[in-house]
Amino acid sequence: MLFLVIVFSQPVSLFGQVIHNTGAAISITSGIVVNSNDIENTAGSLGNDGTLNLSGNFSNAGTTGGNGFYNLLGDWTNLGSFNAGTSTVTLNGTADQTITHGSSGETFYILTLNNPGIITQVANTGSTLGVLNDLSLNAGTLTLGPTTSNLTVGGRATITGNLLYDNTTTQTTSIADILSGAGSIDMSSGDRPHVLNLAGATNNIGTFLTSPAGSSTVNYNGTTQTVFPAANYRNLTISNSGIKTLQGNSTVGINLDISGGTFDLGTTTTTLGINGTSTIDGGLSFNGTSTKIVSLVGNLSGTGFIDMSGGDLSHHLNLNGSTNSIGSYSSGDGSLVNYLRSGDQTVFTSENYRNLTVSGGGVKTLVADISASGVLTMSSGDINSNDNTLKVTNSDVGAIIRTDGTVIGKLQRAIGATASEYLYPIGSATVYKNDISESDFRSSYGTIQN
Repeated sequence: MLFLVIVFSQPVSLFGQVIHNTGAAISITSGIVVNSNDIENTAGSLGNDGTLNLSGNFSNAGTTGGNGFYNLLGDWTNLGSFNAGTSTVTLNGTADQTITHGSSGETFYILTLNNPGIITQVANTGSTLGVLNDLSLNAGTLTLGPTTSNLTVGGRATITGNLLYDNTTTQTTSIADILSGAGSIDMSSGDRPHVLNLAGATNNIGTFLTSPAGSSTVNYNGTTQTVFPAANYRNLTISNSGIKTLQGNSTVGINLDISGGTFDLGTTTTTLGINGTSTIDGGLSFNGTSTKIVSLVGNLSGTGFIDMSGGDLSHHLNLNGSTNSIGSYSSGDGSLVNYLRSGDQTVFTSENYRNLTVSGGGVKTLVADISASGVLTMSSGDINSNDNTLKVTNSDVGAIIRTDGTVIGKLQRAIGATASEYLYPIGSATVYKNDISESDFRSSYGTIQN
């Protein structure tokens, strides 16, 4: 059996021509540039360690491999076997281009997209567009068409163009290294639960789009990472380990899930809003360089921690959920937790509250003893100690400020050395005790129960 071997060892220009291979072994050696219109490798093999410039299409039904460069203005079609090696494929067209794969989706090593139009992968349903190293989306739109379920990038993703999710197929993009660029990521299509997994150390994007009716998720699943700011996160997940630092004010439209690591609110963030539930099995840390206000609309739960001690600043945690619990809590000198739901709430257990505010109305119920070392402010709503003790360990007379509401149950206050009248807002709808002289107390704490 005879095999034809064609070796390009010198630069070759075949503009206007088609390289059509039906069985030969074609080799482009390192440093060699081959210019042509189309290449059709229908049955043979193509080894490219040089540069292949095509003004038309690349079509492979045989075997293609090597560590070279593929630059084309037309479409990429692989119905055979493509071994990406350490090659670079660049799509330079001015009209829309397609990446067609005969089965489960194409895998490139480095993929560069310079086309100002639209680039779409066409493959079997449920396919993956894989980039083993870096993806550079320098212009135009990479659309994850309806047959593509996954885009995986093993290196960096630089997006100056637009990454567009499909409106009929739920899709997942996973980026293993740095995300950067002034372009856009559009997860709004079809109101679908699309996913963006980010594992790189730094993450930023010019424009981030989601649907207000969708349930997309961004998951920071690396170790030490930055979290890009966005006013339109839908679900935000902090997972794996390390510190994930938020880079600016943000809003999560549905749920926050800190399943691992520490979500640090950073040096520039002043507000974070969560409109759904917040589950914290890792940690939420209020950085100490700027005052933070965190507002949780839904329930708070988890075995992790909330640390508001950063810088001893006047950080605020506003809780609007009906149920609230956390594994551990740390406060700073100026920190404040405000239970502001216009209805009943449970109060998470901690001996480390600094300033505690009850507002919004309803009944705020303890599930165990709690202590506040700053000021207890009661502006609206009752506190039900539920056979537990509410302790105010600040001995200042003004450590309790009451506009409305009572403590139903047991209230313990620290008593100063000088006899004064201390406010004990103890009672119920029918029985209420107010100012009580502490001249008869002979200990540093006075406890009264209705």
